[in-house]
Amino acid sequence: MNKNILTYILLGTLTFGASSCEDILDTEPKQSVSTEVALNTYTGANSTLIGAYNGLQNIGYYGRDFVVISEVLSDNMKVTLANSNRFVGQYNNTQNSHFALWRGADYNAYGTINMLNNVIAAVDNLKDASEEQKSRLKGEALFLRGLSYFDLARVYGYEPGKEVEGWNQSVPLILAPTDKFEAVTYPARNTNSEVYAQVIKDLNDAAGLLGAADYPTRATSVAAHALLSRVYLYIGEWQKAVDAADIVINARGSSLVTDPTKYATIFKSATSPESIFELNFESNENQLSNSIQSIYMRNGNDPNGAGYGDLVPTENLLADYEQNDARKSLLVPVKKGSENVFWNQKYAGSKGAYGLDNIKIIRIAEVYLNRAEALAELSRLEDARKDLNKIRSRAGLAVSTTDSKAELIAEVLKERRVELAYEGHRWFDLKRRALTATKAPEVPYTDYRILANIPTLEIDTNPNIKPNPKY
Repeated sequence: MNKNILTYILLGTLTFGASSCEDILDTEPKQSVSTEVALNTYTGANSTLIGAYNGLQNIGYYGRDFVVISEVLSDNMKVTLANSNRFVGQYNNTQNSHFALWRGADYNAYGTINMLNNVIAAVDNLKDASEEQKSRLKGEALFLRGLSYFDLARVYGYEPGKEVEGWNQSVPLILAPTDKFEAVTYPARNTNSEVYAQVIKDLNDAAGLLGAADYPTRATSVAAHALLSRVYLYIGEWQKAVDAADIVINARGSSLVTDPTKYATIFKSATSPESIFELNFESNENQLSNSIQSIYMRNGNDPNGAGYGDLVPTENLLADYEQNDARKSLLVPVKKGSENVFWNQKYAGSKGAYGLDNIKIIRIAEVYLNRAEALAELSRLEDARKDLNKIRSRAGLAVSTTDSKAELIAEVLKERRVELAYEGHRWFDLKRRALTATKAPEVPYTDYRILANIPTLEIDTNPNIKPNPKY
């Protein structure tokens, strides 16, 4: 790690957009917070935490690319013939066209993690914070760190037990804050098992610190358990996935929208009734032409409107929508150039035109599907069918009656594909199951392009970082 990289990370610790913090900091400069305030006062620590939330909004992360690239690397979306040349490399699975979380042009995951490490390290010494405030700050920071490392782990490494040719390298675990050049270290990559173990620890610790309050735009205990249900699913800890999902469904199961005619309300409400965790965007945080909406559609569904509308569902995905599926209501037919295509409406400006939407990271529907898959793997087929059929029934579809474990798992995976389409799950669902996307060019699970490339600058400046195979 050279000084340029460290500077980026150190600035990320103390610098964040003022738009989300104007009511919190009245006397500090609008673009930065001094070390004394950031680390020694409740107001500053809370502001630094909000700065980490802002990091998740970045277009290189959940603000756009992390969601979009999962869809276009997989078999869910294709690039229209008339396009702005965005995401073409990812669609063609070109070498080095992948996720760029580690240190990309638009996002630096370790900068955000360092902000969170600073909050975690500072909380216990805050003299002006109550114990409840300390618990909330630390719990939220642990949740966001767990989420960040989970996303890094599934981008740059295989899941434990699914290694190809024994390659088990993941990402470096950095759990202490860095605030001086003299403190720079050159960490090697931890194994995938070590990183997943830390993710689980962070999320369990977060769940224990966060109370029963339910704010879908902030990390909560319910959100931590919901994310755990996903993490355990990825590593095949089926009973633990069920247990985590049970906690969430017992607390929030009633928030599932069950009326097929109201399905679209999940995505047209400012804050989704199904959200367990979503990123809040205020009017002055609109990404405009850089937004997910701009990539998925043009403003007002007008082929001549603002935006690009470059990514559309593949024929293969459209074939998985059954007749009378309520989820088709979110697909709008348009003609773009010479093509008849569909634009999806999951990010159609629920809070304002031209790209102003909250980003839904965890929905209750996913938790039901997490539990359904885990129950099926445990051969508890009747219970698995009940969860699957909740999702099918609310889409206006006939219930599943299969008694075959293999068929039921396949049905759950198909339901995940349609229910969670365009939300950033498909590539990772294929990867964790060691499946091949049904697209050309075909990228089998054993192909090196399943894993993202580590930035060349990181490898060149840190002698302990090994690149992923064949990069």
